[in-house]
Amino acid sequence: MISQIARTVYGGQGILYLAIIAGTSVILILAANTAFADFPRLSALQAGDGFLPRQFTFRGSRLVFSRGIIALAVLASLLIIFLIHHNFFSKMIPYLNSFFTFV
Repeated sequence: MISQIARTVYGGQGILYLAIIAGTSVILILAANTAFADFPRLSALQAGDGFLPRQFTFRGSRLVFSRGIIALAVLASLLIIFLIHHNFFSKMIPYLNSFFTFV
């Protein structure tokens, strides 16, 4: 939707249009990375307060909360499997296509 608005305002070309598209892409990339960067730390704090299992407080050999990272990876994998099973991605193709064709 942001791409469509920017295309309408700036005519689909020019440096401002490309800056809006690049900025939107950077925001989406950073938002996707935030979960993997901070979820283990957040889950360790919650486990320390007793709201999550205490196993999330243990640090791995590389001084990261490896059980939190593993839990996040498993949950993300299960979510992807669930979405594939319910044919979610094929319903999203028109929306994704409209976003990426303007980039």
